[in-house]
Amino acid sequence: MPQSRGKNLQVATVEFFLLTQDLTQALNSQELELWAVTYWSIWNARNKFVHDAVMIHPSLIFDNAMRLLQDFHRVLAAQRLPSPS
Repeated sequence: MPQSRGKNLQVATVEFFLLTQDLTQALNSQELELWAVTYWSIWNARNKFVHDAVMIHPSLIFDNAMRLLQDFHRVLAAQRLPSPS
């Protein structure tokens, strides 16, 4: 890896860490969950474009993020239910 690219990755990592740290202090838990799943969905769509040449419309990226978050909450709710005796 070229020296300048490694330096850019280090700066990007620090900036992402600082952004995440600021957001954890500024957002409530629901807002933070929404930000995290949306950010991940954007990153995932970017990877599909770069590696598979598949472009996903931004509204679908957000819809997928919302669906993922809803699925996560459904699983959490199901785990809290008492098991049948």
